[in-house]
Amino acid sequence: MKITKMIGLCIVIAAILLAPQVAPQRTAAQDGGGWVPYTDDMLGGGTVKEDARAEGPLPADCPVPEAKDHYVIGMSQANRAEPWREAMDSQIAAAAEDYSDIEVIFQDAAQDNADQVSDVENLLTQGIDLLIISPNEAAPLNEIVREAWESCVPVIVLDRNLVDPNYSMFIGADNVAIGQAAGEYAAKWCADNGHDPCEIAEIRGLEGAPPAKDRGDGFRMGLEAQGMDPDATIIFSQNADWLRERAVPAAAAAFQAYPEVNVLYGHNDPMAEGAYIAAQDAGVDVSSILFVGIDALPTPDGGIMSVLEGRLGVTFVYPTGGRQAIDWAHRILADHVNPPLWEVLPFDTVSPDNAQDVCNAFNCPNAETGTPAPTEEAGEAMAPAAAEGWTMYTADIVDGTVLEGWEYPANGSPLPDGCPAPEAKDHYVIGMSQANRAEPWREAMDSQIAAAAEDYPDVEVIFQDAAQDNADQVSDVENLLTQGIDLLIISPNEAAPLNEIVREAWESCVPVIVLDRNLVDPNYSMFIGADNVAIGKAAGEYVAKWCADNGHDPCEIAEIRGLEGAPPAKDRGDGFRMGLEAGGLDPDAAIIFSQNADWLRERAVPAAAAAFQAYPEVNVLYGHNDPMAEGAYIAAQDAGVDVSSILFVGIDALPTPDGGIMSVLEGRLGVTFVYPTGGRQAIDWAHRILADHIVPPQWVVLPFDTVSPDNAQDVCNTFNCPNAQ
Repeated sequence: MKITKMIGLCIVIAAILLAPQVAPQRTAAQDGGGWVPYTDDMLGGGTVKEDARAEGPLPADCPVPEAKDHYVIGMSQANRAEPWREAMDSQIAAAAEDYSDIEVIFQDAAQDNADQVSDVENLLTQGIDLLIISPNEAAPLNEIVREAWESCVPVIVLDRNLVDPNYSMFIGADNVAIGQAAGEYAAKWCADNGHDPCEIAEIRGLEGAPPAKDRGDGFRMGLEAQGMDPDATIIFSQNADWLRERAVPAAAAAFQAYPEVNVLYGHNDPMAEGAYIAAQDAGVDVSSILFVGIDALPTPDGGIMSVLEGRLGVTFVYPTGGRQAIDWAHRILADHVNPPLWEVLPFDTVSPDNAQDVCNAFNCPNAETGTPAPTEEAGEAMAPAAAEGWTMYTADIVDGTVLEGWEYPANGSPLPDGCPAPEAKDHYVIGMSQANRAEPWREAMDSQIAAAAEDYPDVEVIFQDAAQDNADQVSDVENLLTQGIDLLIISPNEAAPLNEIVREAWESCVPVIVLDRNLVDPNYSMFIGADNVAIGKAAGEYVAKWCADNGHDPCEIAEIRGLEGAPPAKDRGDGFRMGLEAGGLDPDAAIIFSQNADWLRERAVPAAAAAFQAYPEVNVLYGHNDPMAEGAYIAAQDAGVDVSSILFVGIDALPTPDGGIMSVLEGRLGVTFVYPTGGRQAIDWAHRILADHIVPPQWVVLPFDTVSPDNAQDVCNTFNCPNAQ
């Protein structure tokens, strides 16, 4: 089955490498070798660190690639669970869409060197025309890449270089240059705002890590380039190991010692954000300080949103090279261009002046996301007769529960009156309209849809991404309908603006499945969504049983809540109390501490610290999401509490390196709960509707997984989360 991905990610817009560069002398491929020298305009704003080999991008005895109508590129990723590497794969997929003669096969090593070697061997066995690889580590991948290259397969290495340059080209970013740009920006800001002298505090990455050294050295070069003495200007510098929660106390020390700090430079955005929180907590006027970060991920809590929302004053996009890799791959395969051996990637400065444009380009979300889910459970209802050509669903095929009052359509069909059952076909085309694929949770939804579709050889899925734009999503649906799709799946950006186009699709006899966020009117075949109350209740029941099993009577529970007034926070809190009651505990007596931390790990640290100070015998810490539960764990460690005696409970269980599944595997959380996307269920119901003519329930409340030490490894394997290292 071919999965078509249409993802609206763009090329990095502009490049400013502020360090003086000396252009290298290019060499041409040998005469008669069939290779064409690259030209400067192909660099797309990047710079050349090492020029092209004279013999071409392959060993001297290899011919140029055979001309074809269809090229297959293998992409071996180190660990797709990391958001930055997920962005790399997404940009590769989006770039490949621009070349009708290119197909990309993706492999993910999940941070395992041996698996990545096997992935490359598998790709070579499939006869790929070119290999792109982002290595997990340099040395273990060196040999297999050499074997691929010496077998006359062009190889492009991304981000992390190898021990030996046995490849066609390397593409990577330059931390020194990015750090230098940050330094020059900070120096100019100081001058423009009359800060002379200008006092700068620095929160560094992991001690000894090359990126931390490079970003620090580059920053100092940038200050010097603008006439500032780094030794005099940088009055505070401390490591925080890339972690937001460690940056909070580090920056607090800076503001306590130097209350007149003008600039706070964090080696990444999370640390700069942690410093912002520390400044707020210290009563510092944050509007008078320039907070500087690096990375600019297009996620809800990434640097682009931080600039848009006024926390960071500037950040810098650390580019993945995904688009450049595909462009160079096509030039090598189809045009026989001899590329530079090493290209240094351009990067973007993200300031208030251009943050919205960069946000639009990278499909980042706006400040508000999420909608409440239904909270009632299914009841019994009498099934009407199915319409002609249809068969009514049975309870055994419902993965979840059916919302009471939404068990069956009154006309016995998932389509309006007058619409026939779908035509029997050997090949069904499903359109998937996503609200914003840049959000990790929605990316997981699309990935689960794609994976589920692989189980049905008669199903093809066309993906569209609205990048959080209602008008674009309307256009996406119109485009899918024009292509003659057999069924539409949609996860709406907002309810009202998508209401009409979904109605039009449904009334044109196209079945429609709505995921996660419901519409104003139920003009669709079915809705599938999660239930925060039910998940909270499961957490409460788990806690009550754990307390009983461990002899805690009374059982003292501290709660770290989400954002005050947010429906998910209310629902997860209400459900938790319902679960405690169902397990025989009185919530009013058991919950001895409850405080908001706004979904943020760094706000949970001081909140939980207050809990452990006031109630040192806490038995359970319930966080409304995993990051807050993790923050509470850190606070307990800092307070000298025996964390092994406490049950830390979270919700969400993202399969990322810092997500809840890994937290359970590594022993920080005792339990978490998967907040499901409905992607697999949508495909299963779509196939039942199209191929089996089954009438679905109108509203399915999704099941969810409990992730405990007993099953965490199995869940990790299922969701392709990284291992503990």
